[in-house]
Amino acid sequence: MNRCGIQKSSAACACAGAPCPGDNSHGQPVGTLIDLPGCPGFPEHEPGKTQFSQIAFSDADRDTLAKALSSSPDPVAQFDVAVVSARAAAASLPPAVLNAIRTWMFSPGATGCLIVRNLPTDPTLPATPTHGQAAADKETFVSEGRLLTFGLLLGEPFGYAAERGGAIIHNSAPIPGKENSPSSSGARRLLEAHTEFTAGRFQRVAPELLLLTFLRGDPQAATLYADARAMYSRLTKRERAAARSVTFRTRIPESFSGNLGGGFSERIVSKPHPIFVGPEEDVEIIFDASATEAAGKDGRRVIRTIVDLLSDPEVFTPIVGGPGDLFLLNNRRGIHGRTAFAPLYNGTQRWPQRVYIISAGAIYDNRARFDPIRRIFTSIPLA
Repeated sequence: MNRCGIQKSSAACACAGAPCPGDNSHGQPVGTLIDLPGCPGFPEHEPGKTQFSQIAFSDADRDTLAKALSSSPDPVAQFDVAVVSARAAAASLPPAVLNAIRTWMFSPGATGCLIVRNLPTDPTLPATPTHGQAAADKETFVSEGRLLTFGLLLGEPFGYAAERGGAIIHNSAPIPGKENSPSSSGARRLLEAHTEFTAGRFQRVAPELLLLTFLRGDPQAATLYADARAMYSRLTKRERAAARSVTFRTRIPESFSGNLGGGFSERIVSKPHPIFVGPEEDVEIIFDASATEAAGKDGRRVIRTIVDLLSDPEVFTPIVGGPGDLFLLNNRRGIHGRTAFAPLYNGTQRWPQRVYIISAGAIYDNRARFDPIRRIFTSIPLA
């Protein structure tokens, strides 16, 4: 037990890229294991490398949460009821887990990605949907409940009217005909490194967290994550200065622009912004490898350097998710992507769900363009 009241693992768990069942397979005591590099009471993380924090639920703690989530309502039909149910389910979480999640979120030295393993799963599943919407024949909503339970601990779930019809929980399985799309609807192409909705960051309408959970996994499809500090530490002084200049613009994502009328347009871009902001020791990033452009030679050079860094697996690190896994990705401390994979379209292909989380203060600052009933931003301030 450390000074935060968190029971931590006796050594850093080495299973960040594979399921960790929360048992003693690593020679550690049975129980919910917690490892938060860079947080108070835990070792510092290694400079220049992307590392992950993790919580591996014990079977007993998983089963307790399963009982609380077993009656989770359909959030598409009853979102407000689902929120109330998720808040109640959070009361069944071990105090050490509640403390660990907030410690991870608010510690200056924390990693940008928290992996939670061995969570409750739905007892049965329908075929993985291939239309980008919720599965109409899904009978239980444990996966949606776990997204909301953990997301509501750190902010407010929300959506955009211009993306997926305002859906708040996204079903991000591949869609036939969009295999080569540079978005979560694709599969055969690498989903390049990006912060979620980069173009909306400085208007405070971009997510602060992205939660990703898995109903079905695919060992060939890994989520990729790169810590901003790992990248920044490898830049020269000149490159850092260029990356902090307000000379970059980012095109709006295809998933948004295709819903703004008139189809996709690469002319829809953000205001000028830097790539890195914040203090040197806790730097944040605003970047999309496929959509951020620079006005000058130094800016174009630093974009090439960052893209080159992403070929290093110690920087842009893969994590494979499967049933019962949940990834909490800090959208300010890092960038994420996904490896290419072959979609099966046989009902058993990879099935991730995701939700965006934002602070109540950011919603308040943009209340004129926020629908509090539907919990969506109705317009996007870019110009």
